[in-house]
Amino acid sequence: MFPFSIGHRSLYKDAGILHCDISVQNIMRTRIPIAKASDSKGFLIDFDYAQQQYPNCEQSFCMTGTAPFIALELLLKPQVYHTWRHDLESFLYVLIWLCTDNPYEKLNAWVKGLEHRDFVKAKYLDVTTTGFFEDVLNGFHVRFEPLKGLSLAFKEILFKDSNMTTTAGDKNREDIYNKVIQIFDDCVAKLESTKTLEKKVPEELAGHHDKGVEAGGEGWEYVERETGNELSMGECG
Repeated sequence: MFPFSIGHRSLYKDAGILHCDISVQNIMRTRIPIAKASDSKGFLIDFDYAQQQYPNCEQSFCMTGTAPFIALELLLKPQVYHTWRHDLESFLYVLIWLCTDNPYEKLNAWVKGLEHRDFVKAKYLDVTTTGFFEDVLNGFHVRFEPLKGLSLAFKEILFKDSNMTTTAGDKNREDIYNKVIQIFDDCVAKLESTKTLEKKVPEELAGHHDKGVEAGGEGWEYVERETGNELSMGECG
């Protein structure tokens, strides 16, 4: 997740592009030999819903994304522009999903889809209420318990003073990106020094993330709110 937040900032700052569909299926890690050769540890894919941010250009109200990873403000307020902060919030949900033991079961309320009235309410309570968020973190696989603090710090940066909105200004944007990158940097340094997580994935975790993606993928919704259409997995190209 650490290199992806850096890449996402560069994508927005240097190219003026918002991805608008950050999810577990749209983040890929490079193989180690490739990473060493290119100094790249991964990349974002699927820019079908990406938006080009032109100066002084009026945007349309259009929520896009994969249901479990859509930012809360977009779910709660139909007339909101998709921003860089919403993409960062989606990274938080990807981190939580990857760390959760059997995410499709424990985060089931997040994958029911927008036709379920309780979908947004359940996710809102899970993320914004201290007790509920602790329950979410307690669902982490034992091997990823060291990442609970990182997830909490990530959430607190994004939801400072219970605020879900995007603060205007380049300075504020860079401040949030820097804070997010710093907590990931600190976490990596701590894990490397304590060797809490083994570098080699243990046998009991083999396929752990893939199972979570496969189990949830079939029932997830891909949303374009501008037209009111809900796109099923089979309809996405």
